[in-house]
Amino acid sequence: MLINHAALAPTAAISQARKVDALEKGLPEFALIRSIGVRFSAIFRSRNPGTLDSWIGDAVNSGSVAIERFARALRSNLDAVYNAIGLPWSNGQPEGQSAV
Repeated sequence: MLINHAALAPTAAISQARKVDALEKGLPEFALIRSIGVRFSAIFRSRNPGTLDSWIGDAVNSGSVAIERFARALRSNLDAVYNAIGLPWSNGQPEGQSAV
């Protein structure tokens, strides 16, 4: 399914959206890979790993060697991936702060 990104984008991003649309129309594999990437990003943003298994299955069968390899690596350490998606995390300071 192709999405008309130019119609959805703010004015400043119309040129970029047109390029993405052209790539998706001209390169079906680009559209597939982009779709898989967007879905993976959405899983992390939602902080809900409920669709991860389905995503991994689709990625493994995508026909893209790099995406298949990535999905298999995720599958081999699934507990850590579930935790990365669902548990809160911080890039904050891990120890006390010195006032020196």
